[in-house]
This record gives sequence, structure tokens and C-alpha cells, in this order.
Amino acid sequence: MRILVSAGEASGDRNGAQVLRALRARVPGAEFVGLGGEAMAAEGLSRLHDVSELSVMGFVEVLPRLAGILRILGNLVRWAERNRPDAAILLDAPDFNLRLARELRHLGIPIFYVIAPMAWAWRESRVRMLRDLDALLCIYPFEEEWFSRRGVPARYVGNPLLDDPVLAELPDRHACRRRLGFPEEGRIVALLPGSRTAEICGVLGDLLGAAEILAGEFPGVRFALPLAHPRFRPTIEAALAGHPSLQVEIFEGRTSEVLRAADAAAVCSGTATLQAALALCPEVMVYRAHPVSVFVARRLVRLSHACIVNILLGKPAVPELLQEALRPETLAGALSPLLSEGGPRETMLRDLSALRAQLGGPGFGDRAAAEILSRLAERVLTAAGGPAIVVPDAR
Repeated sequence: MRILVSAGEASGDRNGAQVLRALRARVPGAEFVGLGGEAMAAEGLSRLHDVSELSVMGFVEVLPRLAGILRILGNLVRWAERNRPDAAILLDAPDFNLRLARELRHLGIPIFYVIAPMAWAWRESRVRMLRDLDALLCIYPFEEEWFSRRGVPARYVGNPLLDDPVLAELPDRHACRRRLGFPEEGRIVALLPGSRTAEICGVLGDLLGAAEILAGEFPGVRFALPLAHPRFRPTIEAALAGHPSLQVEIFEGRTSEVLRAADAAAVCSGTATLQAALALCPEVMVYRAHPVSVFVARRLVRLSHACIVNILLGKPAVPELLQEALRPETLAGALSPLLSEGGPRETMLRDLSALRAQLGGPGFGDRAAAEILSRLAERVLTAAGGPAIVVPDAR
């Protein structure tokens, strides 16, 4: 079995690795080719392009890289034309992957889209393209019903973050601190400035400015900054050079442990906000993008909340500091009550616990792989004129 895979950003690469691992366990000879990163390469992906070539976000920010993005798209389509894979697995990155899906559909290739586009938030017109998929595998519980009611073959397969052992098991906070080299007592604040260069440049100064304020308010407080990728270390270290009095420890590849060890976190908008929630780490969401991108988004997005934690809970459980609202003093003021027992901290912890229960347990990769193989088997039987089969519940 040969499968084309396309993941347009780091989170898609990590999530795709779980799916590829589960598929290899069921189909040992499976071959994976396409667009991805180091995580999927470790599971056997032969990369035509690296995920770093595509990772960009925003309406304005994408323009300088448009020619390169279209070149990658063309290369993937030409590979599919020459090699006719048995299926395609597309992960997130809808601006890129929905265009790829349209081209692959013309070739008659079965398409499985993992991590649904946020059509429930904006651009509902994308539903028309999603109806042609063999399956849309969703990572939020409400999405299966939302898409199914609109004619999309959707299935909730669990959230991939819960396959992280730290988030699944929630080890003792003190044990996480010892493993990270922190003392068991004392306050720790996690700083997560994002997984893209533009995000980091947009919020890092405010995060470090807030850290300076908190250091004055809480003597002895320490800060932990997990890197989304090692390539961001020079940027982070250059910024830290302007704050020599701050005690900031940089970590690579240990985000969940850092969040579990921390008393509170300032987190750039994205998957990391849900990661903090599942670690039961009280948090404040931050974000700053190009003003034109924000102008367009505010006129298209139909949601009252920006943070996925608040969207899932249906209420403003996590403070959101966006654009001009993000300032060092405002961020420090939002984090301060989360560093002391009682009141806001306890309320948020109850909300985050409720969210964990809503999402279920681990097994995202296994459920996704089972769903893909089941749908492929159904397609083969139908094409051969065999009896229709009922797709079993992969959950």
C-alpha cells in the first residue's frame, strides 16, 4: 500500500506521525510519501518537501511565499499522477490541503482529511469540498455532528494531545519539576510564544515584559520556555539577552512536562492552549498578527471566543489578550491571580478538568488508522460489486 501524506505545519506533522505509526502496525509494508516533518519521517515518510517550507499563517503573511507554496502543491500532484497512490491522508492546513484534495479527486484517489478545517467558525463554504472526501476525521467532539448534518462523512476519532503520556497520565507536578531540574517548591510560569517565527516576533517581547513585572511581584518566581522547534533558539536567546535578571530556562521537546510543572502559563493562540488545558495548567492566551490579517479575520469569523479552550467550553474560561489588548502590564495582571490559591485559579482548574472529561481518552492514531482502512475496504468492495458494508465504529 502506497499513501500520499500532506501535513502543512508542525502540529500536523506530530499528529500525522501517530496515524502513520498505527497504519504501519496494521499494514507493515505500507509506504508513505509526501510533505511532512521529522516526526513523520521517523515513522517512515519519504519527504518530497519538508513541513518548514510551508509553515505560514495569515492573509498577508502568506503572500511573499505564494510561489513556493504553489510549487510544492504542483510537485505533490505530479507525484500522485505518476505513482497513483492507494490513498491520500491530508492533515490540517486547509488553505493548502483543500486545493490538493481537489486535484487528487480528479485523479480518483481516496482522500482522508485528518483534523477538520474550522468551517464552523468561518468559511462554511468549504463544506462543499469536504462532502467529496472519503472521510473527515475530527478531533473535537462537536465536529462530527456539525459536519454530518451538512452532508460530510465525518467521524470523531479523539484528540491527539491525549496520546501524549504526560497529558494522558497527569504525573505529579513535583515529579515533573524534579525531572526538569526545578525545585519542588516555588512558583513557575511557562512562556509559550508560538510555533511560527511571526508569532514569536509578535508576542515574545510582551511575554518577557510581563515576566519582569511578575518577578517583581513574586520574588523567586522562575520561568520556563519550551521551544516549538530548535531553530527558534537563537531568536529566543537574543530576546532574553535584553532581560538579564530573568530566570528563564529553555527546553526542547518537553512542552507538556513544562506545562504540568508550571503554576500558570502565557500561551500563544493555537494547539498549545489546549495542551495547557489538558495539563491542568491555568493559562492566559495571547496573540498578535499583521493588522490586515486581523481586520479580515474579524469580519469573517463568527465566534465569540478566539481560544479553542473557550470555544469547547462555551464560555470565557481562559483570558484572551489579542492585538492591542496584549501589553506586558495587562498580561502580568491576568497571570497574577492564577499564581495564588483560591478564586480565579480554582475556578479555571475546575473548567479545565471538565474539558478533559469532554475530550475522552487516548487512542487518536489507532482510531484514525482503523477508520481509514475500514473506509478503504468499503470502497474496494463497492468497486468490485460486492455487498455494501457498514463501517464499524473505530472508537
